[in-house]
Amino acid sequence: HAPTQDGRFGSVDAAEVSASASYAWHRTDPKRTPDKTPRMNKPVVLALAVSVLALSAVPSHATLAIQKKAKAAGFPATNCLYCHNEKLPVKGKVTHNERGKYLVEQKETRRPTKVDVAWLKDFVATKK
Repeated sequence: HAPTQDGRFGSVDAAEVSASASYAWHRTDPKRTPDKTPRMNKPVVLALAVSVLALSAVPSHATLAIQKKAKAAGFPATNCLYCHNEKLPVKGKVTHNERGKYLVEQKETRRPTKVDVAWLKDFVATKK
């Protein structure tokens, strides 16, 4: 809008426009939205999303406690090779043998927080 000859913008005085413009900060401040709430920083939102996903994922890895429980239940779990293809599995580079694959499948099917060694009683090895 262009000012009229008397310095007014339509029915509003030029002084009123400049005074109201100082309150129109939401138009010029990139960190504020028109509803006066601050916008979240994209890297912060991304970091929060990644951390929530990481914390919600249940890790699936063997522990010495699982091996001890298997021994106590009467299974011949003398070392990691009872369920794994490696003597000492490294997180992220684990391969499972037939028994280990069975336990992983059971965990995915039953959705518990930990592997239950009692599931081994239902395991039937294929004959080679």
